Amino acid sequence: MNKKFSTLMTGALLVGSITVASAQHANKSDWEVPFRTQDVTAARLDQIAVTKINKFDSNKYYQLVVNENAETDADGENAYIRTPKVLVQTRDYTTGKLYLKVVDINETNELGAKLTSSLWKIDVQEDASNGVNFRFINKETGYPLTFDHENAVAGGTLTADSKISGAVEKTLVDGCIDRWTWYNIAEKTTGTFDAQKLWAFVHDTNSKKVIALAQNASGDVVAVEYSDADAGVNMADQNVIALTPVVAGAKVLSANDINSMIDADGSWEYGNSVAGDNWNKAIFDVFKSGTTNEVELAATYDYFVREKGYVAEEHDYSGLEGNVSISDYAGFNIALRVKKASTTEPDSVLMVSTEAYEADMLNPEKSPNLKLVNAPAPDYTKLTAYNARSIFKFTYFPTQDSLVIEPWNASSMSVAEYQAGTAWTATSLASATTKQFYNSVNEGKARGTGAMTAADNTGVKKAENEPVAITIAYLSDGSVVPTVGRARTYQGGAFASAGLAINSKGNGKAYVTNKQADMLIRIGFDHDYSYLARATKDKKEGVDYYFVRLSTTKAASQGEKRVDGSYIVSDFAGHMYYDVKENEQDFNHMPATQWVVKQLGCDNRTAPQDNETPRVRITNREFANVAFEGQLYNVKDAEGKVVAGKYYFIDHTKDANVNYLEGLSQHGAAYNFLNCGDTIYFDDVKDATRGYLDLSGKQVTDTTYVFNLIDGLNNEMFLTADVNDTLTIAKEQLEFQLDNATSVTANGWTKTIYRLKIKDANQIDNDYKYIALDQNHKFVAKYEEDITSDPSLTMAWFAFKEDAHANGAHYYAMILTNAKGEALQVLRRQPISNEMKVDDLCTSMGTTTTTIFDIKPVKSHIYVQLAENRVYVPVNIQKEPYQAFLYEDAGSVYSAGKGMNFVGVQPKNVTPEAPSVYIDLAKKDDYRPLYMFVVDPDSVPAYTFCKDGNIEAPHGLNPSCGHEESYDGYLAGRFMINLQDSVDLYENINKLQNASIFKHNNKTRLAFVEAIHKGDKLYILKSDYTLGLKAWEKKGSKTVIAIEQDGHKYINPKYFKDNEAFLAVIDVTKADDANKAAFALRRVDFKNEVEGSEDVDVKDVQFYIETAATGYGAFKGETAAWLKEEDGVAVLAQKANKNGNHEGSDDAINEGINQATPFTFDFENATTPTENETIGTSAISVVATDGAVIVKGAQGKKVVINNVLGQAVANTVITSSEATISVPAGVVFVAVEGEAAVKAIVK
Repeated sequence: MNKKFSTLMTGALLVGSITVASAQHANKSDWEVPFRTQDVTAARLDQIAVTKINKFDSNKYYQLVVNENAETDADGENAYIRTPKVLVQTRDYTTGKLYLKVVDINETNELGAKLTSSLWKIDVQEDASNGVNFRFINKETGYPLTFDHENAVAGGTLTADSKISGAVEKTLVDGCIDRWTWYNIAEKTTGTFDAQKLWAFVHDTNSKKVIALAQNASGDVVAVEYSDADAGVNMADQNVIALTPVVAGAKVLSANDINSMIDADGSWEYGNSVAGDNWNKAIFDVFKSGTTNEVELAATYDYFVREKGYVAEEHDYSGLEGNVSISDYAGFNIALRVKKASTTEPDSVLMVSTEAYEADMLNPEKSPNLKLVNAPAPDYTKLTAYNARSIFKFTYFPTQDSLVIEPWNASSMSVAEYQAGTAWTATSLASATTKQFYNSVNEGKARGTGAMTAADNTGVKKAENEPVAITIAYLSDGSVVPTVGRARTYQGGAFASAGLAINSKGNGKAYVTNKQADMLIRIGFDHDYSYLARATKDKKEGVDYYFVRLSTTKAASQGEKRVDGSYIVSDFAGHMYYDVKENEQDFNHMPATQWVVKQLGCDNRTAPQDNETPRVRITNREFANVAFEGQLYNVKDAEGKVVAGKYYFIDHTKDANVNYLEGLSQHGAAYNFLNCGDTIYFDDVKDATRGYLDLSGKQVTDTTYVFNLIDGLNNEMFLTADVNDTLTIAKEQLEFQLDNATSVTANGWTKTIYRLKIKDANQIDNDYKYIALDQNHKFVAKYEEDITSDPSLTMAWFAFKEDAHANGAHYYAMILTNAKGEALQVLRRQPISNEMKVDDLCTSMGTTTTTIFDIKPVKSHIYVQLAENRVYVPVNIQKEPYQAFLYEDAGSVYSAGKGMNFVGVQPKNVTPEAPSVYIDLAKKDDYRPLYMFVVDPDSVPAYTFCKDGNIEAPHGLNPSCGHEESYDGYLAGRFMINLQDSVDLYENINKLQNASIFKHNNKTRLAFVEAIHKGDKLYILKSDYTLGLKAWEKKGSKTVIAIEQDGHKYINPKYFKDNEAFLAVIDVTKADDANKAAFALRRVDFKNEVEGSEDVDVKDVQFYIETAATGYGAFKGETAAWLKEEDGVAVLAQKANKNGNHEGSDDAINEGINQATPFTFDFENATTPTENETIGTSAISVVATDGAVIVKGAQGKKVVINNVLGQAVANTVITSSEATISVPAGVVFVAVEGEAAVKAIVK
């Protein structure tokens, strides 16, 4: 906080008053960042006529005359413009926005040209297309003349004075276009620059458009746009604004002007003559004439240029007795009082001393070299010749930024008097009258035209109208000292013949010469225009969102939430407030704490048209309320240096009730904006994860949840329903399903809302019991049909919003929404009853009153999860409670003669007993694993094969020829599939005419078909191919099996390359309708469920065999199909078709899961599908037994046993004639040293 801003409001002005334009929102002393809100009217010039130029000097500031008239000067030269209109840049101090305006230079009202706002530094740059282009930087703001082509309006036909018709708003100064086409040269060898239209191409060159300047009825500048064709060459076809660069006229300064340093930044700060009060002071720079090189004055004279500085004060002598007409001496009324180190220090002022430098060496033809000193302040109630030596007139020349400082009395004794040591008080100079003061340029009289004598001490020999002013002298030792003296020369000749003109003003201001005098030096104010530092927030790579934080030195307020570093966030209702992040919160997971910063306007960062500090729009990430739109500014420290990363802005347009001193002190939708009294900074959101519980898929359909209350007491309390079905908090856990998960967008944020459904009593029946809101604002558990029929009940929708985070866990508040996702209220636990009721959203997040839960998923076990030792093994799939099991049926009355092996259900103890099926894993999944069932399985591990080899050739399987290729292992056999798509196993079957082949009782059947499981795919063979070794094993077919000379058999890899042998290739890992070969095992009930364990004893678990007829089933069981036994035939209990119509019809039978047949697994009595318990290899035998392999006759040999994945499960050297090696259940490959590997199935 900068203390000096308090003095304007509370301090007394000792040196006159300040004229201030409308300052409704003056700065307050305790704002975080002060900014300029006052516009000092230091602009009205005393010399109205302005001079045109013939070249541009980058060190000077020019005025820009708008549509100049043809008025000439008295000599007939068109070098002056008498009453011009000029272009100014104005700031709206309620918003900080900049605009351009056309104003009369001599207006005295608030529309007049403020001096610094009418001055422009003109930067000329070479341009390949036009020769040069121009950039105009305003002295008042430091900001260039810039427009955004997106803000330009269609120009149309303008009036002769460039006015656009209709009510057209002024155009914001901002954007990418800040270099303009104007003249095509930077210097003229003859004449001066006349009026020329200003325009620029839109930086998107493909648009072929240009923009230029016009004015509306109020004189505000409007950016207008034309096509390239309509504009004409150099805008010749349109009456857009033409500008003429001119030298600004002179101004005689008041004390207020001096103290404000000619409207520089900080110009509203005034003070008295005592140092330490932080008010302004005038200090001067001295430069060599015509250059920017600073003059090094002798160290003794730091008082003038560097040390204490001065405060200007005005003295009015118009009423003094004997005074001449004050207009003759107007402007000579300024005293410069020295800033004091303390109040006890005597008052002193800048004065022209009566003493001279090196008086004994003075030469009448040289300056008298009068000393310029700080001397005791005289009594200004009287005007004496001595007092007048400390009274000055200040004339400011804005274009040169130069001061001519003329003392009222700079009379000097003669050389003889100096050499004789005569006291100044002993000369006639001491008693001279006002008319005899010898330095009035206003009186216009020549004095001392003859040789100076001791009796004629008439001062400096000078010409009429020639000023005597502060200059410098070079002493004999080479040092440079300040002094007063006459002008040395005038450009083109002596002052006596310069033809100077004096312009009389009726307003009592001083006469001003309209020619320049060379005083050897250029005096300027020692101040820096500390412009507002425009800023923007650049988008970082990988960063989409930001935290907005407060920077303040104030004590904590607003419930200890408004402190340095606090966050600006939105509550549950989207209302902004200050918040301090608690240890148990992670704002990265809370979108209401995050903000989107979007840069506005044309986005072009390449020269010559650029915008390095575009405006921004700051929007809450969750609620999409625009907290700020406009220009950011960098904060500066006490030395005027930018503080990296800290920003403020100007915006006083909000509700009049807003207290800008207290920041976000008002709460509600009407106050949802950043406060301009705040200094803010941004932090990156490093992990912009979504802040709501967003679940989908199996997380919704196959998972239930318990709501564990988080209250810091570790009481293990849960959300449940009591005996009256009221939603409450208790020790008992109740599992909920997050039902009807719906992604919605509300207030700009996309989240998932749910209905809260109580877990069904069993896995089959859907209870449809949901949480609803009753008329007493209580939450109750009711059946869906009751909710829809009872007007006092409303189905409740919930969003779960993260409100805390600790130890890796996320805790959520329950937000009641409507079906559109719009937040209505937040749920809170009642302190005594523990019931859950609704409460107002307008409550800060993270407060102790917010009820939050750890929403924990519960392993649903809807589907059977087989342990590793229950896969790749044979099993009987038996029907319950009847003693029957699934088998491969090709000969029953329902299957014989139909050309394929169907799935049947055979009673036990029927001779011959059908073989068991082999369990193959299609997809491992935590929710819904998929299995396949195979008969006559044949597993082959990964192998290499040489395509140059075949059944007869020596290369073939696992060669070492050097050009073999690698192939994954596979499982071949006859796989159970769902015939819903009537897989065409045989090309001679017409499915449309013989659809009944695939049905029983109009329900879809299942069959075992020859196929190969490799990787994620199941390759189903065409009807004319077989897995048999010989063609006669399947009449008219070709085998895909190759056999090596050593007896190994395998699928010839060529078939996997061209797929010519396969009817279909199914991805058995996908959960879609196309997957008819993989099955899920859906539980009938929750019996035998081991909590927290996947390894459930499945032999006692009843399940339904679920297949993807039209998709995967959920709790309701509305989309899947299940196996059912009818007449010893396996069919689907859902999805049937009209006779003869495979695509289905109105006669389709649509049975539910209640008609499906429950099954269980019998592992103990299963027979191996390949019947190869004992495999002989020469004199060595391999016997598969329960959990082990017995190897006989291999003493001293190495034995390696691999599983179907090629992974070694045993590697040992046999030390006895019979060895038992423990291995996991399933298919294994046993390789005895020197023997071919053999396959065994371990139970």
